[in-house]
Amino acid sequence: MSDSDKIFNNIYQTDNPYRSLFLNNPDLCYLLNTKGEFIELNEVAFQKIGYPLDDILNHSFLKIITPEDGPKTVDFFYKVLQGQRVSLETSIINFNGFSIPLLVTAMPFIENDEVVGIIGIAKDVTEIKLIQKRLNESKKRYKELVFSSPYPIIVSLNKEIVFVNEKAVKVMQAEDFTQLTGKNLYSFITGDESKEELSLKPLKSGELKVKTLSGEVIQVQYSFTNIVWEGAPAFLIVFSDITERKQREKLHQQELSLAHQVQQNILPKSLNEEKIKINAIHLPSAELSGDMYYWTKMEEHLYGVMILDIMGHGVSSSLISMSVRAILPSIIYRHKNPTGVMAELNQYVHQYFNNMNFYMTGIFCLIDTRLKKIQYVNAGHPLGLLLMPNNQITELNRGGIPIGLTTEIIYNCEILEYELGSKLTLYTDGYYDALGVTVNQGATLVSDSMKLHKTSSPDELLDHFKDNIKSTKQPDDICMIVIDLP
Repeated sequence: MSDSDKIFNNIYQTDNPYRSLFLNNPDLCYLLNTKGEFIELNEVAFQKIGYPLDDILNHSFLKIITPEDGPKTVDFFYKVLQGQRVSLETSIINFNGFSIPLLVTAMPFIENDEVVGIIGIAKDVTEIKLIQKRLNESKKRYKELVFSSPYPIIVSLNKEIVFVNEKAVKVMQAEDFTQLTGKNLYSFITGDESKEELSLKPLKSGELKVKTLSGEVIQVQYSFTNIVWEGAPAFLIVFSDITERKQREKLHQQELSLAHQVQQNILPKSLNEEKIKINAIHLPSAELSGDMYYWTKMEEHLYGVMILDIMGHGVSSSLISMSVRAILPSIIYRHKNPTGVMAELNQYVHQYFNNMNFYMTGIFCLIDTRLKKIQYVNAGHPLGLLLMPNNQITELNRGGIPIGLTTEIIYNCEILEYELGSKLTLYTDGYYDALGVTVNQGATLVSDSMKLHKTSSPDELLDHFKDNIKSTKQPDDICMIVIDLP
């Protein structure tokens, strides 16, 4: 299991509002990357599939799909990668060799106009399939099974509703079945869905909006199956009210958007003074990010600058980053030296997040514009790069190991002298991950860009960095700081 998977699992062990999306869903929930490999499954999915953790995570979904359903499932997978939301019926083989039919709804997870993964919810329709099979055998069995089914069921003949069970009567807010039978099935469909989409086909499934007899509009997930009813072809429609689930998903997204706004608002604004100019970019790979930056003017000539990369990305790492951001100012002003800042930050992490088994990398710089010196500590972070006016590059590569790995860390402070006209760039590993290059190759690309734009403002150099990655996939958060020392 990768580090990102571990921190994702830690979200379930913390008291935050986001874990319910997976933990409390009664259906199978899963996340796939663009290779079709499982990143995460909820507990229901693990129980249904039955495979040990290491035998399913980071493995292709094709490992569990039945051979006969493989081709169509792959076709739907690529439709989702193209940005479509799809629903399909497929089957899996669990660890014990049993086949489980599923009704799957899958949607793309899009960041910066790029599909970076797939979110899916799958309902075990074993019981529904059993009902459908038996309904094809005799009308008597139809009514016995349909009437007692825990799922709302409607039978439609030539678009006319000829039978509903008690669950369907309740969901449609009717007093009894007579208020529904004899009605045109399609008259209850509302919203943007086209009635032609529900044309006669052997099997059709998906989601749509339905208006109940009380006038309330609800969202349902449905499955159409061809059956024979009194000697004539008909439809068996099994559906469920997913309105509450949709509302929870909408609320979840609103909460994420609010948290994203809060996270963006606490980042410092650009600094534009005579002897120092600072600006940065912050590009989360998801709605929320574990990368962060901070700077402050401590004295007339003294400035503190921090960049941090919390392991993983998304909700859990963002919560930790905001917690760290809250205590950074007091730590920086209390110590006014890089070793003290990093040591107390490491102590804070162990005191409050020791049971979460995570770490973070970072660089803290103390810039003295009067003495033209930079004191820094690099805690296991990608190289900081200082460009002198003569095009000489100095790497900020000294300091110690990442914060949070152990309580016994001694950080060493390095001191650099700079000349007027120098430029300093700090960045997180998401930048070279997006470019698909190694750590050293990433440092070379950054230094080449700095030389090419050595007379440019921080804003102009940051725009150049953004242009380099705008057409790439972004697997991780990206944070970059550019400091001009004119």
